[in-house]
Order: sequence, then C-alpha cells, then structure tokens
Amino acid sequence: MNETNLMKMANYIENIPQKDFSMEVWRRGVNNVNVVCNSVGCAVGHCTILDVENIKKNFIDRYDIIDYLEWSSEFTGINYSSMKWAYLFVDDWMFIDNTPKGTANRIRYVVKYGFPNYIGMYEEINGLKKLNYE
Repeated sequence: MNETNLMKMANYIENIPQKDFSMEVWRRGVNNVNVVCNSVGCAVGHCTILDVENIKKNFIDRYDIIDYLEWSSEFTGINYSSMKWAYLFVDDWMFIDNTPKGTANRIRYVVKYGFPNYIGMYEEINGLKKLNYE
C-alpha cells in the first residue's frame, strides 16, 4: 500500500465540491481521454490529475482511454481485484457514502489504522454496520 499516494488522494478529494463527485462512475460522459477530470467523477477519476505524466505515458489504452483500474492499482499499491481496493473505491459506496469528505476520511482511516477485516469491509460497503471512519 502506497500511503503517500493515498494521502495525496485524500487531500485532493476532500476539496472536490459535492456536485462534482459521485462514486458511481469514473467520470460522466465521454471525458475519459483527458487526464484532468472536468466532470462529475469518483475518487479514482478525479485523482488522475495527481499523476498526469505517468498516466499519459503508461495508462492510455489503444482507444485513447485511461485505464483507471491499472493506474489506480499502481498509484495506490492496492490490486484493483482485491476487497481492499473495493473498500476504498468500489461504486457501491454511492448508496452508503457518496461524498468526497467520506471518501477522504475512509482513505485516511486505512492509512492510519489499516483495513478492517474482510467481513467488516463487506458490512460497511453494504450498509450493514456503522462506518469505521465516521
């Protein structure tokens, strides 16, 4: 886990206006080719601005679209197919805590205390228990 980059994400995300934030999508519309978001988007979609040159060099696919999953895995040091990545970034958060402040707090919680156990992560993502980071 890359704690430095996760903290960069948390610090950036908490300043995104709510109207421009949604865990539902990387970005709204067809704005997936620009490294700068300029649309409603999730934590990963917005935070590409923190790693512009690397994304341009290594994470633009043959259709000129950002590979958000691969980039976010490298940037955070957390594999996108893991429950840990899901705990931070999965779109199910749109139903439980769809706020930039909550997302930033969740990231900070993980950096400070580590991830909850698997069951705890599942229960939080699905609204079955109080959020650890509130």
